[in-house]
Amino acid sequence: MERAQSIRSSFPYAAVTFAGFLVMAAAALWKVVFLGGFIVPALVTAVIFLAIAAGLALVHARWIVALAAAVAVLTLVSSALAPPVRYILAKPEALGEFATTVLTLAGAAVAAVAGVLSLLPRRQA
Repeated sequence: MERAQSIRSSFPYAAVTFAGFLVMAAAALWKVVFLGGFIVPALVTAVIFLAIAAGLALVHARWIVALAAAVAVLTLVSSALAPPVRYILAKPEALGEFATTVLTLAGAAVAAVAGVLSLLPRRQA
């Protein structure tokens, strides 16, 4: 019991990273269910985001936090640089696409920052 508590306390921002991945998965699933029908890339990304969130909830190890941070940074950077995403953000007339894109980017930003902060060494008081 003491070991599990020490592992959880060593990654204080893992819960925030978990929440960021849940937001990203919800945005991807929203695209699948409500916006475009059966979109395979959105479904695959939702499954990946849910798998990482489940890994964060079940496996309390440094490697899963590092993996989550890396995927969040990769998602944030690749999404921000993609021309379709830039177009959606520049023209928010399609509210559903705009909202899911903003949620994905916000979730990725939160998960990336929290994941990196969780991996930094903490000072002992």
